[in-house]
Amino acid sequence: ALRSESSAASFRQLIGEVHERAPQCKTLVTIRTFDLEQSHNLRSLFNRGSFKTIHVAELSDAELASACVQSPQLVSLLKSARPPLFKLLRNPFMLRLALTLLLDGISYESISQYTSEVQLLSRFWNRRIETSDHAQTRRWLLQIVAQLMSETKLLSVSMPNVLARLDSDRR
Repeated sequence: ALRSESSAASFRQLIGEVHERAPQCKTLVTIRTFDLEQSHNLRSLFNRGSFKTIHVAELSDAELASACVQSPQLVSLLKSARPPLFKLLRNPFMLRLALTLLLDGISYESISQYTSEVQLLSRFWNRRIETSDHAQTRRWLLQIVAQLMSETKLLSVSMPNVLARLDSDRR
């Protein structure tokens, strides 16, 4: 995962150069739909060439079973999940969030009552941000990161920029 803008910029440049210098070359690039939709640079890069989109489907029953072998904590949750949650847990990101909540001590009975992404994301947010020992500091830091992302119109910000903003806010 390329989370820093400098890494992402280098990656985009590499894709562009491969496409220009070796147009006959096939290149496989994986990008989350969200990142592609939010990044003008990525969209323009992929609009230039003959790129195909391959949508990765939801996790199959066999893949969920494999996840349960790797993380047995998921077994009770998947067995007790109502259909809307079960469908949601077929998304690898949402399955990871649910597993993280389970590992944080949230009961499968509690999680199994959820029926939407918003409920699962809210519970994760509350567990990681609102109920932490340093909730106020975490909210303040996230506010600064969100402001910097908005100002720069980037999906990531560098640590030096965050630290500089923190220093300027303290003054």
